Amino acid sequence: MSHSNIAPFVKWAGGKRQLLSQIKERMPKEYNHYYEPFVGGGAVIFELLPANALINDINKALINTYRQICNTPEVFLKIINKLDTDMWEDGKDYYYSVREYYNHKMTQSEYDVELAALFVFINKHCFNGLYRVNNKGLFNVPYNNSRRVSVNEKAIMNISEYLKTITIMEGDFEAACTGAKKGDFVFMDSPYAPLNPTSFEAYTKEGFDIESHKRVARLYDKLTARGCYCMLTNHNTKLINELYGNKGYKIDTINVKRMINSDASNRVGEEVIICNYYGDRNFEKQKIILVSRDSREELPENGNRKKEIHNIKKQKEISNIETRIVRERKTRRKQQMIKRDFDKWLNKFRPSISSYDYYIDFGKVVRNVEEIKVELNILNSLIGSKTIEEDFERIIERYPETLACIPLLLAVRGYEIYAQDEEGTFLYHFKQMNYEIEQYKLFMRKTGLFDMLSNHLVNNLVDYALGIETGLDSNGRKNRGGHQMEDLVEKYIVAAGFEKDINYFKEMYLKEVEQKWNIDLSALSNQGKAAKRFDFVIKTDRMIYGIEANFYGSGGSKLNETARSYKMLSQEADMIDGFTFVWFTDGIGWKSARGNLRETFEVMETIYSIDDMENYVMEKLFI
Repeated sequence: MSHSNIAPFVKWAGGKRQLLSQIKERMPKEYNHYYEPFVGGGAVIFELLPANALINDINKALINTYRQICNTPEVFLKIINKLDTDMWEDGKDYYYSVREYYNHKMTQSEYDVELAALFVFINKHCFNGLYRVNNKGLFNVPYNNSRRVSVNEKAIMNISEYLKTITIMEGDFEAACTGAKKGDFVFMDSPYAPLNPTSFEAYTKEGFDIESHKRVARLYDKLTARGCYCMLTNHNTKLINELYGNKGYKIDTINVKRMINSDASNRVGEEVIICNYYGDRNFEKQKIILVSRDSREELPENGNRKKEIHNIKKQKEISNIETRIVRERKTRRKQQMIKRDFDKWLNKFRPSISSYDYYIDFGKVVRNVEEIKVELNILNSLIGSKTIEEDFERIIERYPETLACIPLLLAVRGYEIYAQDEEGTFLYHFKQMNYEIEQYKLFMRKTGLFDMLSNHLVNNLVDYALGIETGLDSNGRKNRGGHQMEDLVEKYIVAAGFEKDINYFKEMYLKEVEQKWNIDLSALSNQGKAAKRFDFVIKTDRMIYGIEANFYGSGGSKLNETARSYKMLSQEADMIDGFTFVWFTDGIGWKSARGNLRETFEVMETIYSIDDMENYVMEKLFI
């Protein structure tokens, strides 16, 4: 996707379009994942289009718009185009009526595709594209006297395709950076520190005060210590210089135009671009600044050669010591395993591990209904109708997207329904009509939906849809059951103090482990021929743990095969320094395959059950 086909869909205070060239020339030449915890209008990410990215903002309405454009771009475009079309000659009155409706939906927390369209519409027709709310959280920016088209349809579709490839978060900036690790790039465009030091009282109403800026600075230091490439932009103020100066960070001052200031004479100012890495203009030799607890100093580009050699030798000595410690630890675990009683261990296996959320995933149920809540409410007008067929036709003509709700009313997943009788065979498409409206009216009549609605058999289609989604979700128990052991193991990993994507990783292929930590695991993959994937990988200072988790509530031939396979995997892993294979398993199904499981138990020191996890084996093993 070319940059010419994608651009921000809103104007945003503090947007970085005019700084893009300066930002790009200071970018790290190479990085792994991209993080932007203050995405705003998205000028930077839409310019860079990184492949592995996470964006975040605390503004719920803004992030809702990103998500709606990502998931339902066609519906979004239909609504906003209608807003543009309906804008009558007196645009001012129309704008304020739309703004009032937007604020009404905000007070009701209706974060849907309609709110997203309203959000973009008022952004494009308000003064300077300024997003500002009063102390009640209501949008209060006046009209800008424009009646221009709100969006470029092609750009919206391109944005949608790109957003489907990245992670979209809504919340605090620190939470958004939890997964950032060494080699990742974090671009931080936090709300501006005020130029006037006395203006923080008003600024606090926007949710970002002095303490918030201090939190950003502390996060910047933490990410630096982690080995992340960090870049931060803000006003060139005393506060910002106090927070980031004297730490060795590279601070560049840039002249900018401030478009929002009402006084044209004050529309010229200075911003800073702060980087925690140095190098030449193309950053071919990047060095991240080392930040310790007690001191922060820049790692020189050309250090003392003797000192460097000394450090290398010292590191090798440390590495040899660590290798010896790891081998001794493995030996101790083997000796401990000899003392374990297999039969007592097996007798503690569980018949079931159904958790509280096994039965119904209400979160998923609610999310599915929320996605079509607007359309369902439109169809609610048919309940009790005496002219239901005519009313149905009018609704579909005006809001064709409501047709997509029909399959769910019949407890059908998807957007196609096959039906036949003496009149013929039909395959109805509900995402986009493939028959005339009369045929769809016949469908509604023959399936009984018209009768159900006109005879008032239901009071509200949203509630009705919740019931159907609940029933459909119960069919998903089998799938959830297959992941229950993995979910349980993950809970114990987290309880032991590990953080996802920092020191533990989920569903990681063996090849990824090799590339990430530069370790040779070819002995486990038959010299690269087998595409092995671990359920979890834990990384500590001295060891990499590849983890499998499974539960068998019933017997079968698969259990014998699994036991033999993991026995071999464990033996091969024992030959690799710095790597340990761990197996968590349980379930009374193993009692029918106890022979093969016993053989594996006798040679594999790191095989554990749920009872072991309850007795803190995670802490004993990994910490």
